[in-house]
Amino acid sequence: MEALRLKLERFTRTKLFYALVFVISMLVMIQRRPYVLIHASFWAEDGTVFYPQMYHDGLISFLYPAAGYLHFVPRLVMMLTLPFGVINAPFISNLLSLVLRAIPMMFLFSRRFKFMGTAERFFMWVYSLVAPNIFEVIGNITNAQWNLAVYLLMVIVADPPESIAEKLHDWVVLILAGLSGPFVVFFAPVFVWKLIKRGGGGQKLMIAALLLRAVQFCVVLFTARELHSVSSAAPDKSLSDFALWAVRVFDGRVLWGMLLPFPKVFAWLLRRSVSLSVMVFLAAALPVLYYVVKGSWRFRVCFWFGGSVLMSSLFRLWRGLEDPSFVVGSGGDRYFVIPAYRFLRLTAYAQFFNGSLIIGFSIILYNIV
Repeated sequence: MEALRLKLERFTRTKLFYALVFVISMLVMIQRRPYVLIHASFWAEDGTVFYPQMYHDGLISFLYPAAGYLHFVPRLVMMLTLPFGVINAPFISNLLSLVLRAIPMMFLFSRRFKFMGTAERFFMWVYSLVAPNIFEVIGNITNAQWNLAVYLLMVIVADPPESIAEKLHDWVVLILAGLSGPFVVFFAPVFVWKLIKRGGGGQKLMIAALLLRAVQFCVVLFTARELHSVSSAAPDKSLSDFALWAVRVFDGRVLWGMLLPFPKVFAWLLRRSVSLSVMVFLAAALPVLYYVVKGSWRFRVCFWFGGSVLMSSLFRLWRGLEDPSFVVGSGGDRYFVIPAYRFLRLTAYAQFFNGSLIIGFSIILYNIV
């Protein structure tokens, strides 16, 4: 058994293995959403914002904000599709979106994740491919920002780069992710905290992250109309109403939603029983808080980022307090992909790293009972 394990670990360091990871990742995603290539079409802002603006305005459109922030990667992809004509643009952009999602899968098996066991890496890879309720981030370039945010988080928690190629890789991921969504606002403090805790290199990346944070923050502050209207979105709702709604969303979209499709019975129970909603939330939150205190810096980084994204998403969506779709899941899946990934990563940490099978499996059991 030990000899087989060593052979497997050696194989995971070969170019053939990385090629297989990429190909398998692409095939699984295509199998899940074959129509994004067979019947390729633009999704949301792909066809209403990014392609038309690049087609008519050219390179200046890179400076246009959408939904309050910059979208460098979607506009870059649309620029690459221009030579192939309007008819082929959806196919090319959708294909490139799948490629952008498959590349981090290979990074997961690089030597920079040797602090993780092989079993855990395979577990996270398989989950990333078969997770339910993530269709909004598969096969369209509009939502590439969510996948890029996960990729940048992987760069942060990975071991430090040693070669020039690895350093260049980190810079490319930081720039692409930092200019393609608002998440760098949450990442910049992580860079600072990591540098203080671990020391060593990384100062230039930290400075770049802070600059990108300032750029996106200014764009969000001066162009996002949602920020200026949210205070009057639901004036008749109290803080307790919001807290209960947030707990139910966490139970339904993060806990249950990270493992299984959304069932009507579960949604009905959550809406009927306040005590059940609170009990499920506490059963999941208390073990996580335990590992926030006892776990490593990587655990805390995942916790901070997943929690920050979740709370900012809820702040943006709290106008829909009466809308059950935010609880049971009939849209808006992209808002909960990162929190679900991070929560599962925390569960995996408890199960694989600390050997606490009881805590690891207890979290999963509360998701499926």
